[in-house]
Amino acid sequence: MKKIIRYLVLVVLLFSLVTPVADAASKITLSAKLSKSTLKYNGSAKVNYSVKKNGKIVKKPKVSFSSSNKKIVTVSSKGVVKSKNVGKAYVYVKAYGKKVKLPVTVSRKVWSVEGKYKGRKVDTSFDNKYVSAGSSLYDLKNGNLVKSFAKNNSKKNSIFFWKDGLVHYDGSIFDYFNCKFTSYNKFKLFNPNNDYFFDVKNGVSYASQNKSKGKVVNSDLDVVEIDDVETGRNAAALSVDGSILATAYDDTRVVLNDTKTGNVIKEFKIDNKEVRGITFTKDNNKLLLSVTNVDEEDFMVYVYDTDSNVVLKKFGGPYGVIGEVKISPDGKRIALLDMRGVKMYDSSYKLLYELKMIDKTSMNFTKDSKYLIVAGGDVTKYYVK
Repeated sequence: MKKIIRYLVLVVLLFSLVTPVADAASKITLSAKLSKSTLKYNGSAKVNYSVKKNGKIVKKPKVSFSSSNKKIVTVSSKGVVKSKNVGKAYVYVKAYGKKVKLPVTVSRKVWSVEGKYKGRKVDTSFDNKYVSAGSSLYDLKNGNLVKSFAKNNSKKNSIFFWKDGLVHYDGSIFDYFNCKFTSYNKFKLFNPNNDYFFDVKNGVSYASQNKSKGKVVNSDLDVVEIDDVETGRNAAALSVDGSILATAYDDTRVVLNDTKTGNVIKEFKIDNKEVRGITFTKDNNKLLLSVTNVDEEDFMVYVYDTDSNVVLKKFGGPYGVIGEVKISPDGKRIALLDMRGVKMYDSSYKLLYELKMIDKTSMNFTKDSKYLIVAGGDVTKYYVK
């Protein structure tokens, strides 16, 4: 009988020990929050969490982390979240049978530099190390200022990359080597107070003023004059290889000139509509023409075949006047800048996505086609693909 009583007492004692543990387990609470729910393309965030047991904070709790999509974000054992690609995913936080689901979005923005860059031109170096916005040069990787050559109070203060050096909007050429920059060379090709249109491609630069002779200068500083001064100009652009100059005039003409001789290659009109922007495809057989007709509210990009002299396709619009149109160096992406931001298309002119923004006036792809640099009230680097 005594053995039975002892056994019953032992059972009661065991139950008295187990029950509080079970009660405690049912009162575990887990809270978690990301330091940033929207990450830049190469950004990171930290999971801040708290585990409470019966209302009291648990010191050094056993917590695990995981990602719903490791192609978008990864998370370390310490709760550090790193972005890997553009998109949306979830970070899961688990502790003692409890789980918290945290949404995270990875944007295309890589970095942004504040400043007054409205109207300033953007260019990128051939080695993918630098980006120019106005007269300032930045490190393409992190956006740090490398050097400023002049105040950015004028859109004429823009610099472009010219093979092994830089060329200023006024035509001054200066070299850089191992990030050591020298001052302007002593000669100037153009008058910055008069020249309105300017472009640099493949070691060839072009500048002109309305109703005056344009000048094309190659890297050997040979000058060719474009003798067409009948009407004012709306737009001008060089082909990717610098061999052709395209100019749009007030009378709706578009004229193609050989940059080596200045001779006219071709002349045409697009439905008697004004062309406000010109972009060459890489093989020079197509032009992307930004067309404006205010009366008809026609703001589109026309794909014009220079061999067959026909418009192959129209895309873009309808949100007001179209700004710049750029084609990535690999030919796989087309960026269109309008009043509401940037629209990104593939090579078949299919809309892929939009980047909402305002007050942007210039943009350019990096030479490796991975990023787009957009300038206006600031300078921002975006991941493209």
